[in-house]
Amino acid sequence: MTEYKADKQEKSATNETGSVTNPLDIFDNEAAFALPQNYATVGVKKVILRVPVKKPNKQAFFRVRTEPEYRCDVLLLEHGEERELYLVTNSASAEVSGIAQPYRLHVYITRQNALCLWPTRLEGIDGRTNAWWSSAREAAAQAMSGWIRIEPDMSAGSYVIYVPEDTSVLPDPEWPDLSMKDILRLAFKDRLAYSTPFRSPIPQHSDHAFHGKTISDSTAIRSLIP
Repeated sequence: MTEYKADKQEKSATNETGSVTNPLDIFDNEAAFALPQNYATVGVKKVILRVPVKKPNKQAFFRVRTEPEYRCDVLLLEHGEERELYLVTNSASAEVSGIAQPYRLHVYITRQNALCLWPTRLEGIDGRTNAWWSSAREAAAQAMSGWIRIEPDMSAGSYVIYVPEDTSVLPDPEWPDLSMKDILRLAFKDRLAYSTPFRSPIPQHSDHAFHGKTISDSTAIRSLIP
């Protein structure tokens, strides 16, 4: 009987002071859950590990960076069944002549904040071109000033551009804090075509004397950045 009275007195004292020591009573004290005034949320930032090299999906609205330093003209080489694109250094350009093709790389971002590189074909040394290549470059230029999406028109042999009817509902994109060199490294870090004197244990591809090398181990990429 004496122990029971002691428990009741302790419970009463705990409630009056606002500091609950009995776990059974903690939900009776709202102060135990009140958010402290010094509470602060911890900010987070998305870390980009890879930048895809591909044309925009036909269902995705996208924007292209306007600054000249965020586009460059390069040689790209398709390889393998998946037609992966390799970035060709100047040292390997002669060895892949007639196989590698000239492209302009545009940095673009989708409404879902996916950062990508869009390779649009340039005219070759023979001056050959077609409506697919030219319409892609025109679309990239238009995407510098507003959100667009593109679809292939097989009957016309070119891309069709679509723009939103109400442009006010789409805010300007938030570009990540990455330089063009950073973006190229993330896009081609394991798909860089170069020639000797660069050495690598990676075997040669197809019948041509070029090798894959991680971009972080080579300074040859700098010559491709305007």
